[in-house]
Amino acid sequence: IPTVVGALLTLTDAQHGSFLRGTTITPLVIAVAAGAMLQWHTRSRQRRGAEPLLPLDLFRHHEFSHAIFAGLLSYLVLFGMLFITPFEMERTLGWRPDSTGLLLTVLPVCIAISTPFAGRVADAKGTRLPTAIGMALATAGFAIVAATPASVASVAVALAMVGFGSGMFTPANNAAIMTSAPAARASVAGGVLNMTRAFGTALGVAVTSLAYSVAGAGATGYRVATGCLAALAVLAAVAVLAADQHALPTGDESESATLHGGGFA
Repeated sequence: IPTVVGALLTLTDAQHGSFLRGTTITPLVIAVAAGAMLQWHTRSRQRRGAEPLLPLDLFRHHEFSHAIFAGLLSYLVLFGMLFITPFEMERTLGWRPDSTGLLLTVLPVCIAISTPFAGRVADAKGTRLPTAIGMALATAGFAIVAATPASVASVAVALAMVGFGSGMFTPANNAAIMTSAPAARASVAGGVLNMTRAFGTALGVAVTSLAYSVAGAGATGYRVATGCLAALAVLAAVAVLAADQHALPTGDESESATLHGGGFA
């Protein structure tokens, strides 16, 4: 918790001035120190044979760690888009809040439409194809609003593409996360996934708010913020494509290796 809070405070305070100010550096130092202490504590418990709250051996398998990282970025770009779009619609295009809220429903509707299709593709072709396609669609949506003048049509198309992309990406990536973790670590993997969702949501608000304010707000701030989201969506796609897809040991061999810290070597 101190690491997450420190990171978010750093991004929030950076909106109001330089990163080198004391009020910005202090939470950053706390975040780094807390993360280092957590890692030391976890490794110390593992050496004593105790079961840690977050077993670090879970991240030795590249498919799991890459999928978790990509999932974090996917929630960041999704909720970043939902957070920043009302500023563009109301301040630049002069829309009322209720009309803006109605337009935002395009995104979840498209998620609902594409999610079942993503599941069928993942079952037939594996998780890598729908996750890559999903982030490619989201990237294209962000690129549209980042590179074109503000208009209702461009924002609506971008929301639809981000929605379709997220609907393609999320189910397949969640499946990749859970299937890459052995049965003995299933509950931990599920907890890490939920933590990633919550942190990604908060991080999306912090990152887009920072980009929007630093760029001067208005239409320019919106284009800069969505450009940053496009870059992060590309990074998520790269993380998925770069993941190893090796089969894990099965049965008693997998569970035994994992419980003794030898899994995912």
